[in-house]
Amino acid sequence: MVPEAKKNLGALSFISIQAASSNGPVLAGQDPIVLVDLESNKKLLAPAKKAVIDFLSMITDPQEANSLLSSIGNSAFTVRLKSQATLQDREELVKRGMHLLNQYKRDMDKCFQKWNSTLNDKTLPKAFKADDVFNSRQLLKNDVKKYHELIERIFELKKQELLITNT
Repeated sequence: MVPEAKKNLGALSFISIQAASSNGPVLAGQDPIVLVDLESNKKLLAPAKKAVIDFLSMITDPQEANSLLSSIGNSAFTVRLKSQATLQDREELVKRGMHLLNQYKRDMDKCFQKWNSTLNDKTLPKAFKADDVFNSRQLLKNDVKKYHELIERIFELKKQELLITNT
């Protein structure tokens, strides 16, 4: 998304992918290069580059993200994509994945706490029986626990997949 234009980069430019070292198709082991041509929107070149750098900074460190871009004239630039992830890259992905997992679990817990506090509100009329409230609270608590376990299992599988993959 290019904020200045309020449009996606693909709607503003011509984008193509090519191999870094040949005119043929991208081959395994080669870092592909993405050409972003803004010929019809030259004034959006700087905002588009900034948007790409901001996006790349979310998945790599900002200096490396900056080094992946190269200017071509006054209306185009290229982005070099890393096709092979080093062990360090994969470890960083695992760390970020763990952060997202914990954030997701905290968000689920906040939802449960908000719902639970609503049930404990003494100003609400007693529309439900105490047994129904207890049962629904237990059901939601068990569901949250199951989802915590499920996402932890899925994360562990993906973590093993990332760290065991040949370098």
